Amino acid sequence: MKDVAWFFHMLGLAVWLGAILGMAVCVLGLRSRHISNDVKQVLNKLQGKLTIVGAAGALVMLISGGILLGTSGASPLWVNLMTGIGGAVIIFSLIAITLQSHFLSVRIQSGSFDDILSRQLNLLYVTSWIVMIGIIVVLGIVSARL
Repeated sequence: MKDVAWFFHMLGLAVWLGAILGMAVCVLGLRSRHISNDVKQVLNKLQGKLTIVGAAGALVMLISGGILLGTSGASPLWVNLMTGIGGAVIIFSLIAITLQSHFLSVRIQSGSFDDILSRQLNLLYVTSWIVMIGIIVVLGIVSARL
């Protein structure tokens, strides 16, 4: 059971991180003023799909992490740090990125490319990087086994 949970935990991490990176690339494209509205609509649909895939990967990782934590005995400090920070980053990602992606999609589908859209794109881009930095911190904790 523990090996299966470990596999799904790593699979969820790969899917989640890949989706966030892909979404960041889409947002960079949406921020560009040299791209036509048709391409922006395609990038918008792609970032919406990547949001769903990333949320699914994050949920798989959260559930499998709970199973791994439940099957282990006494936890050292690095496991407690990894669980706390990792869980917070996942929940933040699920709430913030999913909501921001939805608001962004609605605005782009309406065809309004204004300053508010630019601020929303910047916010989603910064949020994606905050999540990626959180993932790197958790992976650093695991690697160092503090």
